Amino acid sequence: MAILGRKKNSRRMYGMILIGYLVACAIILIVGFWDARNTMEEYNVSQAKLVSGLLVDNVNVALDHVVAQVEEVSYAIAGGRENDPEIIYEELQAYAGRSDVNSIGFIDPQLNVYGKTEEQQDLVKQGSFKQAVSAHETTVTDPFRSRISGKMEITIFVPVYKSGRHAGMVYANFPLDMLQNYANMDGLSGQADIYLINCHSLNSICCSDSSHAKAGTWNNLALRRTEMKFDASKEYEFYIAKMQNGVKGGTIRYQINGVDYTQGYERIDKMKGWYLAVEFSDPRMLGSFHTFRDKLLVYGFLLLLVTLITGVTVVVFEIIQKKNFEKLSSTDAMTGIYNQKTFSALVEEYLSYENDPGTLIFVDVDDFKTYNDKYGHLNGDIVLKKVAIELQEEFLQNGIVGRYGGDEFTVFLKHTASKESVDRAMERLQKKLSSIELDGAGEVQFSFSAGGARYPQDGATFKELCQLADQALYRVKAEGKGSYGWYEDGEK
Repeated sequence: MAILGRKKNSRRMYGMILIGYLVACAIILIVGFWDARNTMEEYNVSQAKLVSGLLVDNVNVALDHVVAQVEEVSYAIAGGRENDPEIIYEELQAYAGRSDVNSIGFIDPQLNVYGKTEEQQDLVKQGSFKQAVSAHETTVTDPFRSRISGKMEITIFVPVYKSGRHAGMVYANFPLDMLQNYANMDGLSGQADIYLINCHSLNSICCSDSSHAKAGTWNNLALRRTEMKFDASKEYEFYIAKMQNGVKGGTIRYQINGVDYTQGYERIDKMKGWYLAVEFSDPRMLGSFHTFRDKLLVYGFLLLLVTLITGVTVVVFEIIQKKNFEKLSSTDAMTGIYNQKTFSALVEEYLSYENDPGTLIFVDVDDFKTYNDKYGHLNGDIVLKKVAIELQEEFLQNGIVGRYGGDEFTVFLKHTASKESVDRAMERLQKKLSSIELDGAGEVQFSFSAGGARYPQDGATFKELCQLADQALYRVKAEGKGSYGWYEDGEK
C-alpha cells in the first residue's frame, strides 16, 4: 500500500509540474512577445559582442597558424648548416610553393634583403620594418597594400638564431583575405559591417562589402567621428582610450544620419594595436526581429504541443537515465566490463546466498608494458579491450567478468566444480588470444597467464579466494607465463 501511495503521489507531482510548466510557457510567450521590441538594444549589444569575439578568436587562430608556419621555417634554417643568404633564399622559395604565403624572403644581420625588388620596396615603406628587425622576436606588421599583388597583406618577421647568435630574419607575406576567409567574415555580408581598426592611428580597413566602403579600402575613424552621435559627450574618447590602453574588448552605441548602430570590438592578440569591430544597424536587426516574432508564434504553439508529449514520457526517461547511471557506476570505463568494486560485490553476494560451488580466476596479460612501450598506449588499450571481449564471450553463460586493475582481470564461474571444464575453457581462450591485431603493427604474438582457486574446497571467503588465485597466478608467471594453473594445497 505504501508503494502504491508513493506512485500516486509521484504521478500527482508530475502532473502539477506539467501544468505549471505549460502555464509558465504561455506567460513567457505572451510577455516575451510584447517585451521583445523593448529589449532589442540589449540584444544588439550582446550580439555584437558575441560575433566580434567569435571572429577575433578565428582570426587569432589563423594568425597562430601562419606564424607557426614561418617559425618552423626559421627553426629549420637555424638547425641547418647553410649560412649563405643567397642559398637560404633559394630554399625559402621552394618552401613558398608548398605553403599559403604570397612571398617569402630573408634579411641578413646587416639588414640586406634577399627578395623581389617590389617586396623590398614594400618592406622599406612599412614603418614597422626597422622596429621588427631590431626587436629580434616574432612580429606581425600592420596590413599594407602589396606592390606585387595589389591586395592587402601582412608581413610576419621571425628571427633566426644559430648557436645563440642572431643570424638574420625570415619574412613572409600573407594575404589579409586569408584571415577574413578563416574567420568566415563573408558569412555576415549584408547583416553587418566588419572593420580592422588601428587604435593609435585610427586607420581602419573595411573587411566586407558594405554601404560605407568596399572590402579592402582604408578609412579613418577620426573622419567618421564627425558623423557619429553619442548619448554621452565623452563616450567616443572613452571608447578610443580603452583600445589604446589594451582593453580586450567591449561594445558601443551611436547614431549616423539618424540610424542607430551597435558595435562590438575585440583585440587581435598578434597584431599589436589592432582591433576587429563588427557593426550592426538597428534596421537590419529589426527585420530579423520581425521574422523572429512570426516564427516565435508558430514555434511557441509547437512547443506547447511537444511539452505535452514530453511530460507524458518524462517518467520513462527518468527510469532509463537512472539505469544508465547505475551501469556507468558499475562498469570499467575502458573495457565495459564490471569494475573491481562491482565484481567484488557480486561474488560476495553469490558466496553469501548460494550453496553451489564456484571458481575464481585471476587473468594477467603477459608483458603488458611491452605492448605500451613498443606499440603505443593506444594499442595497449586495444589489448585490454580484446581480452575483456574474449573473456565475456567465453564465460557468458555462468561467469562474472571484471577488470581488477591495470592489466589484470578476474572471472568468477558460478555453479562450477569441475577443473576439467575450466581447463578446456582456458585452453580455448589461449588459442583465441594467441595473437592479436594492433594498429600499425598487424598480427602480433600474445599470451596471458591465469591462476584459479575453487570454492569451497580452497577458500570459503572472497578475500581468501583472491589470495589463493593470486598465488596460483604468481606460480604460473614464475614457471614461464602463457599458461593456466590451479591453487595447490601445498601453497598454503
